[in-house]
Amino acid sequence: MRQNSSLRPKLHGRITEIEENTKIKLDIKDKKIIALLAEDARMPLAQIAKQVSLSRDAVDYRIKQLVAYGLIIGFVPVLMLKKFGYYWFHVYLLLDEAQKEIQNELINALKNHPNIRSVMEYSDRWDIEFILIAENSIEFDSIVTEIISNKAGIILEKSMLEVIKYYKSVHIPNIFYQHIFEQDKHTLKNIGESDLSPEEIRTQYSLDFKDIQILNILSKNCRVSTYKIAEEINLSADAISYRIKRMINDGYIEKFTLILNLSMLNYEWYTFAIQIKTLNEDNERKFREFVRNNPYIIRAVKVLGRWDLLLYIVTDNAAAFHHTIKEIKSNFANIINSYQTWSAYKEHTYNHFPIILETKYKKKKVLVFGTFDILHPGHLQLFKDAKKYGDHLTVVVSRNSTVKKVKGSLPKYDEADRLEHVKAIDIVDEAMLGNIGDKYEMIEEIHPDIICLGYDQHHFTDRLAQKLKEMHINPKIVRLQPYKEHKYKSSKLKEESS
Repeated sequence: MRQNSSLRPKLHGRITEIEENTKIKLDIKDKKIIALLAEDARMPLAQIAKQVSLSRDAVDYRIKQLVAYGLIIGFVPVLMLKKFGYYWFHVYLLLDEAQKEIQNELINALKNHPNIRSVMEYSDRWDIEFILIAENSIEFDSIVTEIISNKAGIILEKSMLEVIKYYKSVHIPNIFYQHIFEQDKHTLKNIGESDLSPEEIRTQYSLDFKDIQILNILSKNCRVSTYKIAEEINLSADAISYRIKRMINDGYIEKFTLILNLSMLNYEWYTFAIQIKTLNEDNERKFREFVRNNPYIIRAVKVLGRWDLLLYIVTDNAAAFHHTIKEIKSNFANIINSYQTWSAYKEHTYNHFPIILETKYKKKKVLVFGTFDILHPGHLQLFKDAKKYGDHLTVVVSRNSTVKKVKGSLPKYDEADRLEHVKAIDIVDEAMLGNIGDKYEMIEEIHPDIICLGYDQHHFTDRLAQKLKEMHINPKIVRLQPYKEHKYKSSKLKEESS
């Protein structure tokens, strides 16, 4: 996408190693802008300008500066992953410190895994926490086994938790918002992700690949305009706007917000794990109310595993953290059995749009290739039959030199004309000219799931399966049935038109 690079921040961690002189102090205008963007990251500049009493250009400049400084690391949609059929899991690892190189390999493997949401490094009890999403506990177990199977030698201990209920999840501690809008009487709706009932998870609207493409673009920078998104995925801006509204209304997107580098604001991150005696309805209601009102707790969940409750606490001073822990212990002394606190050192990655979401909705690609000199109903039927095997039909049109080599003469129409004729067919999603040299390179580039061959297409196809196997490409190869071959055959039609 041809976006302004300053508004395309790559998502890194929210807790980082920074020098003291890189910490940032914000004035009230900056804080107001951040607060408004946290509530709605797609809010127009003019609307923000009106609420903070600045010009539109001044607001635009300040936002770009906050991105350039590295304070704002992303403008993202808050996705309700349960609507996509995914659940959250936490894994804590204690590692052998003597094997640093393998530790780094493990961290890189985690960062690049399609199901990973976050990878956090700690300074005390645990070395690594990673959060991932999976459709069920069986898939979760399979993913963890895959990730750590060849790194088992450095893992001294592990603990795994499954999130079963949300109480609070926000990206910026509520303490940040104190005194910002007191005079304006502005009310923030920054409540973050919430738990969903089974009824809310069920929906009439099923996402398609275009929706996933939109979400992928929005997850890179949700302030991008619908016109820019339209350029990228070949839909009108109105269609993009409609699809975004539909995903919001149906609960796939809860809101649009921003992600901050919390270390630059002098915040420290702690994870507080609680093992409880019991949690009846009254105690649970009290706990939910407490965490939602606490200005330092950004996430609180009920989990299944070694611990029962998991809290993420972000504070700007040791006294605030101490006071928060004291409050938790005094308010819930009757239900707390034991607890542990872990101090976060660095978040290696925070991925708001796990790659697995795109993979799950990935289109099945079908490839067809041929001369297509005089297009006739037989060709159209070939395209229709091929499209039945997948979602995205790519047609490779043979080059003039290839046709002459195979058939002994040039086609009636030039390769550029033949390409345009194929592109004009609605059912064809993509059309391109073939390679002059190695014909298999094109297949490797397209990487189709299905290759559909015409009933009389034999040149170059006899060794196709073996060649693809050698290239470690394994598409399904389908030989299509003829369509009125006695009437619609290119060579016969060419003779008749001569």
